Amino acid sequence: MTSRISLSGAAVVVMTLALLSVFSGRASAQTPLGPPSGLGVGVFIPNNDWAKQGGDTQFAADFKYNFMGIPLTDTRTVLDIGYEGGTHNGTHSYIVPLTLGETLGLGGGVLGKPYVGAGAGGYYIDQSHSSVTTRLGAYISAGYKFTALFAEARYQWVDKGDGLTLNVGLTF
Repeated sequence: MTSRISLSGAAVVVMTLALLSVFSGRASAQTPLGPPSGLGVGVFIPNNDWAKQGGDTQFAADFKYNFMGIPLTDTRTVLDIGYEGGTHNGTHSYIVPLTLGETLGLGGGVLGKPYVGAGAGGYYIDQSHSSVTTRLGAYISAGYKFTALFAEARYQWVDKGDGLTLNVGLTF
């Protein structure tokens, strides 16, 4: 049963990424916050025992699609779908966040642009010794966008899934 549920979660992520990548080619012109889309990979460091069933450090990946933000400001509205998960000693934790947030550029940097963000959304959670569920949660983030790369730290608050994600990736 667990492998079927995990496969279903992975299938949802893959299908959503494919659809969003098609639409990303039709995005509006770049703003100072950079290209409209990004794909990052990194680590998820859970902050509670439920999420630690997948290990103290887990794989993380996310796809961001940026829409135009508030007019006349250096903001972007961000639709984000991710995956955070792992297995440890026969137990697992898989989290698939689907969030909507706002990113604010913080002026120009030497090699790129720093930014901060916040958002909320649904978190699909599949963990050992717990029923599969979807919960509401929120996050804050801070990062740096280089010309074609980004690095981001994000902390999420969600029941049975709190933790820090550190990602690096490409923008396109």
